Amino acid sequence: MARKDETGVIIEENENYETKIIPTKHSEINRKVKVKNNATIEGGIYGKKIEINNQARVKGPLMAKKSVQLRGGKIDSDIGSIEKTEIKEASIIGTVISKRINIKDSIIYGNLIGSRVIIKNSVVLGNIISKKELNLKKTTCFTFKSKEKSEIKNVELILPQAIINGEYELKSNVKIISINKNGKDTYPELGQEDIYKHEGNRYLTLSNRIMDLTKVTKKMNNVYEAIEKLISKDPKEIHSNYSQEKLREKFKK
Repeated sequence: MARKDETGVIIEENENYETKIIPTKHSEINRKVKVKNNATIEGGIYGKKIEINNQARVKGPLMAKKSVQLRGGKIDSDIGSIEKTEIKEASIIGTVISKRINIKDSIIYGNLIGSRVIIKNSVVLGNIISKKELNLKKTTCFTFKSKEKSEIKNVELILPQAIINGEYELKSNVKIISINKNGKDTYPELGQEDIYKHEGNRYLTLSNRIMDLTKVTKKMNNVYEAIEKLISKDPKEIHSNYSQEKLREKFKK
């Protein structure tokens, strides 16, 4: 059974908490909220610090005065925290906004917006926007925009364009997985020669190449259909079927 007082809330393992967790008086604003393994919260959560553990599920948004930490589980809405958000082996159906975002081995159905953003071995079915520093490694996303500093390695894009302003390290070419040739495992790659400036932005783009727009449009429609089917998936199924490699296979047809 849930334990609650003015300093914190603990939802026990396997518990089904049938409402949201929000302050009802001023003294509860700075509470820490911890959701243990395999628990379910039917509403959203507000707290100073929020911790969600393995296979827990929250069906509403997470809003933290300081930080959010996810170690597995599924969030069916947006996440917002003032200082930092750390996500590992989890799935999110919503946008994540935080000053610092660190994500590993996860899938996000939504956008990421932060000042310092680090993403490793994940799939982001949305846009990644970094206001200061961006570090992407072995990650698939719609597209990204960096403002001051970025490091890109083993990244795959669904849209054939990104914005890469400020200092940058392009440690490997960027693959466009929504476009391939005759169903084979070959994709256009964006490198240094595909970077150009336009109206104050530095673009990494295929636009300066000649493409068959009919084929590109068909591939992009397949992408959107695959994403729409994702929303109702179980977290375990998502992680097994939407890795970089398997997501790439879905876009061949």
